[in-house]
Amino acid sequence: MKILKPIIALLLIVALGAVSVACLDDGADSSVKTAEPSDGVSTDDGSDDVDDDAIAITLGNMNFTVADLQEAYDYYVDYYEYYGEEWTASIDFPFEDYDSVYEALLAMSIEDVISSNTVLWQAELAGVTLTEEELAEVEVEVQALEDEMLSYFIEDAESSSDGTLTEAELEEQAMANIDSYLASYGYTYDDYMSDYRDYMTEEAIISKMSVLFAEDYEVAQEEVDAWIETLKNEQIDSFEADPLAYRTQADSYAAGTSDEPLLYAPEGFIRVQLISIAPEGELDASYDTNLATMAELEAEYGALVLNGEDEERQAQIISDYATLKANVESTYTLYIKSAQDAAAEAYSRVEAGEDFAALMSEYNSETPTDDALANGVLVYTLSEDSNYSSELWSAITALPQGSVSNVLQIDGVFYIVKVLGSEPSGELEISEEEYAALADAAAEELAAGAWDDQVAAWFELAKQEMITFPEAYAHFLN
Repeated sequence: MKILKPIIALLLIVALGAVSVACLDDGADSSVKTAEPSDGVSTDDGSDDVDDDAIAITLGNMNFTVADLQEAYDYYVDYYEYYGEEWTASIDFPFEDYDSVYEALLAMSIEDVISSNTVLWQAELAGVTLTEEELAEVEVEVQALEDEMLSYFIEDAESSSDGTLTEAELEEQAMANIDSYLASYGYTYDDYMSDYRDYMTEEAIISKMSVLFAEDYEVAQEEVDAWIETLKNEQIDSFEADPLAYRTQADSYAAGTSDEPLLYAPEGFIRVQLISIAPEGELDASYDTNLATMAELEAEYGALVLNGEDEERQAQIISDYATLKANVESTYTLYIKSAQDAAAEAYSRVEAGEDFAALMSEYNSETPTDDALANGVLVYTLSEDSNYSSELWSAITALPQGSVSNVLQIDGVFYIVKVLGSEPSGELEISEEEYAALADAAAEELAAGAWDDQVAAWFELAKQEMITFPEAYAHFLN
């Protein structure tokens, strides 16, 4: 039965015991069935009388033991005692309906056991099981875990050995370490792998149930259209609040990292193509050294002038400063010369009528994307665009549509800008292919939502159908 949820950390090694927080809103349900006390089940809280194998809850043909419930209850208690009322206040559960927090935690634990097994219960009622092929896929997952565990522990044994162990000895040591590790969680190797196999089998059944549900679920055209309309309205709200979010989505969609086409565009965007050529390599080290020395001379000269001191030194500073400045300018001119020459050459070819996108591919220091070559890049014009320096943005937005700039030198980089035109704004038309993709996405999401609703309905039914045996776990609250 699906009680424990493996926490697979560090090589998928599972420390079983964590149970998900149900956080459900129906706590004290007076219709929950309670069995009459069973003969031979002690309600004494003495440890000698506690029967961990006693039945605590039943749901159809599924039985859950005191140990199963204890697992969930201990988790919640540990969580509460660590985080306190800050945690209980943050989750959707009616703690006020119970005489104590611990009674509420016990009710949550019962619900968690049932919610974790609701789909499995319905699968049993529907006769849904795994085929031989599906069971074989589970075995592949189990074998993968075994292989990964062994591989990790072999590497660990090898790293801690003196290099004299044979392959067989390393594997033997690794298996001993695995046994020791699992024993620290109360497991033998065989028991652990058996539990993992059961867990993966149950996960496969749950997945199969959701697939069968989706196959039978029919989405109405009106639902699809409403879903797309909601998406459009979400884009309108987002892009009007932050126009640059439009460019982010446009770039993501063009790059294939988002499946969401653009249904709306805010005003103020243009598309431009950019030839961008930066100098290669690094400036000579003397450049920064000379700039630093010039700054020191400026400070010294200012102090001398202010105090009317040492005119001879002032004259020397002026001379030294002029020499350094000439060196700095010469160094910088040499550094940018190849980029400057390339920009001049590219501009002459633009003027000669060559294809601008082809020149971008040939000259740009960074390889442009296919979308930038075909459609240009977006620039926001109604306020400064954070993607561009203030000087470059001002130059771009000053150009008429369809025009090409002269060579622009900004912060050592040479640009040639071609303004393609304004980006359409308002509601946008999408292609048939894009609509079909959206319709598929809508159907998938709507089916997933319907599946969640179905599981929730089954859970409500499960709470009515389950039978609890309070005397079996009465000692939890003593």
